Amino acid sequence: MNHRTIRSLAALILAISATAALAGQWVPLAADSHPGRTVGLSGAGPDAITLDVTLPGLDISEAKTKDGAYILLSVPDQGYNTEPGHPKLPVVSEWVEIPQGARVEAFLEVIAEQSFNLKDKGFDKKIMPVQLPVPKMPGAEEKVPFRIDQTVYSNNEFYGKAQVTLSQPVQMRGHRAVLVSFWPVAYNPVSGDIKVITKARIILKLSGSDIARTRKMATRYRSAAYDSPLSSTLINYGTYESSAKAVPALPINQLIIVGDEYYDALTPLVEWDTRKGYRVFVTRTSEIPGGADTASIRQYIKSQYDGENPPDFVLLVGDVDVIPAHITTSVGNPISDLYYSTMSGSDYLPDLYVSRISVADTTQLYNYIVKYLGYQQGSWTGDRSWMQKAFFTASNDNYAITEGTDNYCIALSRAHGIVCDSAYQRLGGSTVDITNAFNDGTTIMTYTGHGNYDLWASPAFYQSNVNALTNENMYTFITSFACLTGDYNVGECFAETWIRVANKGAVAFFGSSEESYWDEDDILQKYLYNTFLDSGYAWIGGMIVKSKLDYFRYWGNIPTTKRYFEMYNILGSGAIDLYTRQPLALTVSHPATVTLGPATVNVNVTAGAAVQNALVCLTYKSSGAILASGYSDASGNASLDIVTTSIDSIGVVVTAHNCAPYAGQINVSVTGPCVLHYKHTVDDPAGNGDGEANPGESMIMPLWVKNYGSTISTGTVKGILRTTGSQAAVTDSFYNFGLVYSGDSVQYAAGYKFTVSPACTNGAVIPFTLECHDTENSWTTNFSVKVSAPKLWYSTYCIIDPAPANNNGFAEPGETDSLRVFLKNKGLQTADNVTAILSSSDPYLTIVSDSSGYGNIQPDSAGGSVIPYLLTFGTPPQNPYYARLRLQMKTLGGAVVQYDSFMLAIASPGFYDNVEDSILTNRYQAGDLWHTTEYTSYSPTTCWRCGVGDDQNYLDNMNSSLITPEFAVGSQATVSFWHKYVIENGYDYGFLEYSTDGGSSWAELASYTGNLSTWTQASYDINGIPLGSRVMLRFRFTSDYSLNYSGWHIDDISVTTPAGVAVRPEEPKLSGVLRLNRSHPNPMRSNAVISYQIPSKSPITLTVYNILGQTIRMLDSGEKAPGLYQVNWDGRDSRGNSMASGIYFYRLTAGTVTLTQKLILVR
Repeated sequence: MNHRTIRSLAALILAISATAALAGQWVPLAADSHPGRTVGLSGAGPDAITLDVTLPGLDISEAKTKDGAYILLSVPDQGYNTEPGHPKLPVVSEWVEIPQGARVEAFLEVIAEQSFNLKDKGFDKKIMPVQLPVPKMPGAEEKVPFRIDQTVYSNNEFYGKAQVTLSQPVQMRGHRAVLVSFWPVAYNPVSGDIKVITKARIILKLSGSDIARTRKMATRYRSAAYDSPLSSTLINYGTYESSAKAVPALPINQLIIVGDEYYDALTPLVEWDTRKGYRVFVTRTSEIPGGADTASIRQYIKSQYDGENPPDFVLLVGDVDVIPAHITTSVGNPISDLYYSTMSGSDYLPDLYVSRISVADTTQLYNYIVKYLGYQQGSWTGDRSWMQKAFFTASNDNYAITEGTDNYCIALSRAHGIVCDSAYQRLGGSTVDITNAFNDGTTIMTYTGHGNYDLWASPAFYQSNVNALTNENMYTFITSFACLTGDYNVGECFAETWIRVANKGAVAFFGSSEESYWDEDDILQKYLYNTFLDSGYAWIGGMIVKSKLDYFRYWGNIPTTKRYFEMYNILGSGAIDLYTRQPLALTVSHPATVTLGPATVNVNVTAGAAVQNALVCLTYKSSGAILASGYSDASGNASLDIVTTSIDSIGVVVTAHNCAPYAGQINVSVTGPCVLHYKHTVDDPAGNGDGEANPGESMIMPLWVKNYGSTISTGTVKGILRTTGSQAAVTDSFYNFGLVYSGDSVQYAAGYKFTVSPACTNGAVIPFTLECHDTENSWTTNFSVKVSAPKLWYSTYCIIDPAPANNNGFAEPGETDSLRVFLKNKGLQTADNVTAILSSSDPYLTIVSDSSGYGNIQPDSAGGSVIPYLLTFGTPPQNPYYARLRLQMKTLGGAVVQYDSFMLAIASPGFYDNVEDSILTNRYQAGDLWHTTEYTSYSPTTCWRCGVGDDQNYLDNMNSSLITPEFAVGSQATVSFWHKYVIENGYDYGFLEYSTDGGSSWAELASYTGNLSTWTQASYDINGIPLGSRVMLRFRFTSDYSLNYSGWHIDDISVTTPAGVAVRPEEPKLSGVLRLNRSHPNPMRSNAVISYQIPSKSPITLTVYNILGQTIRMLDSGEKAPGLYQVNWDGRDSRGNSMASGIYFYRLTAGTVTLTQKLILVR
């Protein structure tokens, strides 16, 4: 029988609701019972699973609420029913693995039960009813009404039918599971009688079990990193796998998705993760099929998950403007990376570990990587006692929960040898205490209480406090159980500051992107520490996923559980293994040399005693390629088989939990002669003569061999060149190098010959093998040649529509317009004599002239169609309408043919709504309290309103949006609307925002607070948005926990473009001038977008200055190809400090020309 016993310390996890709970009394229900419970697995097969449940007792305590005192019944480590107002009774739940394809029915067999009356136990009160979640906002506890269903409480019968319920089946990385929940307690609220099932058997009958598929999926997605927490989550983990279970494959797979601009800067992180034993795959956002949107990125991750190397870890590198996050549909629409980890089915349980290094520029990425590498590679100075410390701080509001939860975690941490300290606001804890704790060093820090996107509220700790820390080389892991501190959809949230700041702060931050709740945070925090310390999941991703799964088991599959999975995210790398004590020094023994060719490397790892599960990785020193990796056994031994094919030293890296990493080297030696590939060049005299291997070219490869051995070759050396790929064909493969003396090299000057396949794409790698042999020996060397080819992409387009059209740069219904298309060459070779044919199957356009030339396009440059295409546009069913056009692009005399497509807007630019047409207003996305009203309006007879009914006040804790239908933006566009409002000044706000990516991210144009009692028009320039962009406007209203007024009225919304204006910022060669556009929004609060145009290739600098002419920050620099560019300024200087309100200037210098614009920052 497979038993799982929850030790008695877990009894402390009993929920302390938003009340004060007094000391509990243990009520035994069986002889020799003690706090705890045992759930046993007594049988499992393809037809049935049997669980035995024993309930030895209950914990009964008194809880103080705003409605008086109540009784709370608890079962250690278990949750409750969740119906608000109903008696709060314990529910026992377990995750159970079921076969793929199985249908499940649950049956309950009651074996023993007991009854008692609460009065007989000394409790003359009713059992507490279930309450609504209480947000972690000041005053929220007083605002949330007390719930009690008097119909249930006045009914003289038992509430809580003995039953077993099953969740919908979910997938956990190839394992199918259900949450089995059992109600063991019934309660009569009139008499006070309690019935408890003390022993029961739960039988899950299975039909349709597909055991073969179950085993196949478990093997297919097996992961050393993920299966460890899974094995302690599923009570019957591994039941359906074959007895000859395979060892999880190593190295661990890590997929990194990175913004193109960060690719090069990421190299040190990739190299280290590879050297320590991770198989790292890096994909630029430009390489994501379909583009860098949430759906395409998730689909790409899923394709890798279903491919040969399913990732264990997914690391996203870049802020939401580079890698967008999901805007979820749960309460508050929390931003989330969760759905980049859900690869199976439609549930929200992760199948891999996802985390994000959210940075806004390469400097911030560099800052983070320095901390990441320093933490893992042993760049610690002085005293290392900080690595065995934990620090806790809590707000004074609801201190029974905040301090009680922290005290539980402190007790658990101390039991594991961690030195703990705390700063509770109620007991005088302050900002200084928090600062000192970080500067002294702590391995993990937990805050629980009130928060916001830029601070912890009590004790107060702001982003400026983070920037002022001095904890260099003592970087911490932050767990923030507070509202909004992880809302990385704002300019720079609190979590982002911690990971972005240089030489201080944190290596990772776990926090919420939305408002969190007291009771729910309490349970999640306790489970996180249980997982981290009791269960031993010291790597961040593992502890987070495991604690969320336990949270699910506690609360069940309710909307709040889904919301918590979504809103709590990891910023920083989730693959980091946290230290919980001062690291031990590893003693690693391995051979100093191995001979060339096959070899077995025996490694022993100790740290005073044998170290088990140390990850040993062998890599080539020069290329970084992994030769082999494996874990040490109980004796500290790892035996790795390798095959070396070159004279290159081997790097040895050994890592283990709570140990400083070891780095060593093994040399490769040879005896006798050893003739290998030394070097080569390539030439293309019959091609374009650029010395690069291009598609379709016939190449010559002069090649040298060298004798790395100690003696002359035994007879003449013959070399045969082969390729195993389809990228090339070898046409001259043999050469006699003659005798090769020790240490000498010999050249085949005329060179081997090969032909590159015309189908080769840019960056393709041709694999070659050189086989050398003399009369007694043979040697093999692998090497490669990279193919350079044009890589043509669609860049942008512009419409030319002079009279008799209206010359506004838009393709409008009924017009016949010229279309210039711009292509960019992202390849390594010049695209000569580019031509492109335009086609479309869209019924609302006709291509009159479909072909054009583009001339030569240099690498990393753009070129436009010399002769415009000509198109006639029909009248589509909606405005804007987007038609897809396809480009067939040819270069190199037709040897290279590539395809791309783009969407062209057929639209009358702009938007207008006088709020009188219900067909149009029904196309809005209207959140809570947004509605049309005739009670007041600017223009008869209707306007939009955010408030209750026609004239009642808005509500507390709102974050509700009104979003317009999508429209196309024209040149020099202006947003205007009429509005009036009465809003609590300085606490509640209305925001005007816009989105150009379908609502994935939003930029602020303006904010409003206070009293505007008369209808007033507001207007804003949005000229910086590229012509033809799909745009939505959002009117967002937020309120705090008190003082409500009449709200916000809005009417006559319009987005207009001046007639006869055809400014085309997308067309880099039409204007022939340098342009620096006005930033938007201007004034700015947290972030401004600055765009500029370069007419010809030129070195540039874009710099922000203050009113005194002092340099604040360089935003962009380097040589730029012709085109339109866009950067963001977050209101910070080059050191990350927030700048004060005032007037600033941004200056663009290109060659001898300088342009300047003014920007106003309002805090």
